[in-house]
Amino acid sequence: MLVGILLFLSAISIIETQRRGREAFSEIMNGAPIYKENDNVLIHIMAIILLIMLFLGIKSIVRKNAHISDFLSKYHKLIQVGIAVLTGVVSFLIFLGGTRTPIADQIQVYSAALYFNEDNYINLSKGGYVMMYPQQLGYILYMQLVLKLSGGQFGFQILQVINIFFIMGIVYFASCFIDDLTDDVVTRLLGSLLFLGLLPLQLLGTWVYGDIPFYFFLFLFLHYFSILDKKKIKYAIISILAAIFCLIFRQHALIFLLAILLVSVVSYFECRNKWILFVGILSFILPLFVTAGIERMYSLKSGYEIEGGIPSVAWITMGTIEGDSKPGWFNNYCVPLFYANDCDRELTQEKALEQLKVQLSGFVKNPIGAVSFYKRKICTQWNAPYFNTEQLIEVDEGESIKGLSEFIAEHEENILVYLSILQSIVYLGTVLYFLKKSYKGKFAETLPEMFILGGFLFSIIWEANARYVFTYFLVMLPLAVVGWNSAAVFLKNKIILKKIT
Repeated sequence: MLVGILLFLSAISIIETQRRGREAFSEIMNGAPIYKENDNVLIHIMAIILLIMLFLGIKSIVRKNAHISDFLSKYHKLIQVGIAVLTGVVSFLIFLGGTRTPIADQIQVYSAALYFNEDNYINLSKGGYVMMYPQQLGYILYMQLVLKLSGGQFGFQILQVINIFFIMGIVYFASCFIDDLTDDVVTRLLGSLLFLGLLPLQLLGTWVYGDIPFYFFLFLFLHYFSILDKKKIKYAIISILAAIFCLIFRQHALIFLLAILLVSVVSYFECRNKWILFVGILSFILPLFVTAGIERMYSLKSGYEIEGGIPSVAWITMGTIEGDSKPGWFNNYCVPLFYANDCDRELTQEKALEQLKVQLSGFVKNPIGAVSFYKRKICTQWNAPYFNTEQLIEVDEGESIKGLSEFIAEHEENILVYLSILQSIVYLGTVLYFLKKSYKGKFAETLPEMFILGGFLFSIIWEANARYVFTYFLVMLPLAVVGWNSAAVFLKNKIILKKIT
């Protein structure tokens, strides 16, 4: 199923690219990549050929030169650290390009943290932002602690700077995860370099939200779960703690936790590994207990009951609405509905379910329209190479954009072409990885696959956003580089066999 999905995404990524509207063209400026433009297929093919030649060329040089081989084998970890630091430098240069004051949901959670530090919990009162979105409490708690420790002198910018350190950690532990997947030093280093060229990751450094910390703990878990057999107790504790922090920072981490639980349970029945089962169950249960504990703490401190906020079915319903030419994207359906029902969860759920039935009935009556809607919903998320981070290039109104940020803004279209090529390379490489991989007796290794599959299915039913699916793209990248290495080795062996015969 996953190979079929990724083949579709690969084909779409090679043929066309989604982008947001442009003011110069008098297009709709709704913040979503609803416009598509045809790609130059030849450029994608050339990029794939160059990538394979790069693999073969470097591997040939390393194989023939013992000094280079020994050097890379001995210092590849240090090189990966250097790449991680360099990624942080790029993020910092973007940060220096101008002030990016948090807006929309960012400013809501940031303001809540400021108020909470003053023992003002108005945001938890009826109709308050955090009352509607209690899943933000974990990140708000984190912001409170950072702001208190920094004395509040640096405001939101201290959070952006910390994000840069998290980005360095993301690239380092993603590199460690690549190391877990392959012993080939060339693949390890080229994979690390691909993260350096992943601009949406660097742009997210100024995003005052839980995404970046979540990515860090996601890769921390993937790395230590992969090597659990080496130091069972130590790595089990690190894995469980990483899972807890994943859910603290992002509620969507539930997809990851469910994948961990599923893989661990099935793996136990396959190979009777108690440690995997232990880590899997605790990695699912403890994060739920901790986040529930955080909600309870805020409830006791504020005196307000925290009842779960806007019901999930409202977001699922919103994911079926066109809304300002945005197929299933945010259209402010949920909040007015919640207010119209006097912030009553049960009544809101009932009304949202009624509307969901109407939407699904319309899809049944118009199957062609339904196919069009979900095709566009998938493509605006999974075929948007910037992953909706273009807005983060911009700086505050009235301020001049500077340095690297200015360069990115001036070359946004050319960078879009580059990111589109990188996207198709990652999708195709992941297909190659799955086709090459042997699953016999190693079900625990299917965690990335289960997570990606769960994320794709979730993106179909939930509120759409390209930034949400960037999580799964990040996890695909290590798999893809291993997949392309397998393809390069296969082609090399075929060429050698032909010469021999």
